[in-house]
Amino acid sequence: MRRWVATAVLAAVFVGVGVAWAATRGSAASTKYLTAAVARGTVAQTIAATGTVQPGATVSLSFGGSTASSSAGNGGQGNSSSSSGGGSRSVSSGSAVVTSVTAHVGEKVAAGVTLAKLDDTSAQAQLSSAQAQLSSAQARQSADAATASTATAASDAAAIAQAEQQVENAQAAVNATLLKAPVDGVITAVDLSKGLPPTSPAITMRTGSLRVVASVSEDDITSLSAGQKATVNFPALSASTTCTVGALPTAASSSGSGAVTFPVTINLPRPPANLLPGMTAQISVVIAERDNVLYVPTSALGGSTNAPTVQLYSSGKPVTRAVEIGLSTNSTTEIIAGLTAGQTVVTGEVNPTATTSNTGTGGGLGGGGLGGNGGFRGGFGGGGRGFRARIGTGGGG
Repeated sequence: MRRWVATAVLAAVFVGVGVAWAATRGSAASTKYLTAAVARGTVAQTIAATGTVQPGATVSLSFGGSTASSSAGNGGQGNSSSSSGGGSRSVSSGSAVVTSVTAHVGEKVAAGVTLAKLDDTSAQAQLSSAQAQLSSAQARQSADAATASTATAASDAAAIAQAEQQVENAQAAVNATLLKAPVDGVITAVDLSKGLPPTSPAITMRTGSLRVVASVSEDDITSLSAGQKATVNFPALSASTTCTVGALPTAASSSGSGAVTFPVTINLPRPPANLLPGMTAQISVVIAERDNVLYVPTSALGGSTNAPTVQLYSSGKPVTRAVEIGLSTNSTTEIIAGLTAGQTVVTGEVNPTATTSNTGTGGGLGGGGLGGNGGFRGGFGGGGRGFRARIGTGGGG
């Protein structure tokens, strides 16, 4: 859903909002004018969406190997091997049982840190035996060196090569009894118990920067591009951060309601403390912006597309003033010419004696609006928001 807001000094609009009274001609009653000051600041068009916080990548660890998966396409590195794209792999460690678990959910760990251990008694015995065989083969080669024939020398070399391979395999078996973090990350699940055989996966961790994935409608997706500035608010933390839009999707996501939406990724290089995957995020992406410009509330505008006007409040009464406008949103409109900072414009009026017969004139031009990035979104005063929208005792304007 597209939302039009003024950022930066929007509060300046309300500082200038006031109420002025003037006599109503031909009546003992008075008219109350709603006013606002012409201010200088930033006018911005934004697209709003809601999404969830997601990890950059999820790594599932098992003794002897790991599986990495990531919606962002980032793989992970396991102890001995890894796969990406959401596949799975489980390496059995025989009948060995868990002897130590040092990982805890929520813990930040560095690459190479040992997270759990298996009983390595059998693996260490195999390594000792393989090393002894290698030593024996090397000793035999040394003894044969002076008198060995070509055939004997070749046989001794082959025996050493075989023994070296056995040592390498045995050492790998010992290493497989240690489960280490393949990358820096945060532990998200531990499914191990001391004294029992290991499960697969044994430990799950997330790695990489957190990001937000939001669903953007097909009407808004064409206005987005990678690198656009975005503000993300996290209601659960009462915190927000400024970031950028990541790579845009190439295909729509499925929706049970039939609405066509696209998953857009917002990178979070500086996420707030205590931010967790799964939390809700409210996103506002700036698609057009004018900095250090004069602006007024859009409800102050009247006239037409080609000849916009405002009612300048001067000497106790409103005076029509032609203006040239730029970027216009539902809340504020840039003024290029016709006004100066500090002047007061009328945003509406209230006649306490108005009846149904005279309230029907409220709402200005209303209707479908003038459209376009430089037009008046939603029309001047659509729904009673335009200039001289009358509020009385009768029906709505």
